Amino acid sequence: MKLRTKRKIKHCIAWLLGIITILVALVISYFFDKLIETIITIILFYIYRCLFEKQWHANSMLGCFFVTSIVLIIIINIEVKITISILFSAILTFILTLISYYVKDYFDDKLLVNNYKNKLEKYNTKCIENLTEDEMAKLMPGIRYETIHIVYGYLHRPKTLNSTGYAYRCNISERTLFRYVKQIKEKYESLGK
Repeated sequence: MKLRTKRKIKHCIAWLLGIITILVALVISYFFDKLIETIITIILFYIYRCLFEKQWHANSMLGCFFVTSIVLIIIINIEVKITISILFSAILTFILTLISYYVKDYFDDKLLVNNYKNKLEKYNTKCIENLTEDEMAKLMPGIRYETIHIVYGYLHRPKTLNSTGYAYRCNISERTLFRYVKQIKEKYESLGK
């Protein structure tokens, strides 16, 4: 119960900081006379984020707040008026989300390889089914925790529950479930190479 309460509090703080970040960006954009452009950028950012499986995030909520605020201030300064080009805001936002994806990918695949290998040495005698959920999350930080949670639950589901029923319980399709399982298994296998 205590862990659940901490997660709820952390989730509420994250939402609050997100709202504050957006409000700060809107206030700054108002003073730069680029309010409409900034609103379009923010909306497109959330739409474009869905196109990529991951995005870079700071290690702390406060760090994320500051980095996001700085990036938005830079974007507000770079944007051109909507009367000149609405396409510019769309392209600029897409480039921002693309850069965020590649930064996250770089940190996941390049800088953390040594960390993965060190952790893998500890668990290398285990098959993926014998890992705990925490071990899976530590070994594969580049994969969303929700995905790991679903796969872990699938690997340890009751024998009476088939994959269709499990996918239904998780509110995902069976195809998505198998894609998640494949992703986790391939990532775990690649750590040993």
